[in-house]
Amino acid sequence: MINSVVKAVLILRKRQEIIEVSRKLQECSHKAVGVDEKEAEKGCYKRT
Repeated sequence: MINSVVKAVLILRKRQEIIEVSRKLQECSHKAVGVDEKEAEKGCYKRT
């Protein structure tokens, strides 16, 4: 019982991280139009 609760919490936490990362990447892609992809990535990861 406790084990399954812990697993569920971990899954939800991981899903939340994925959502946050994808949101940040979307924000970055809007800001980084016309910029070299690698430069855009650097800018994004510095900002996060």
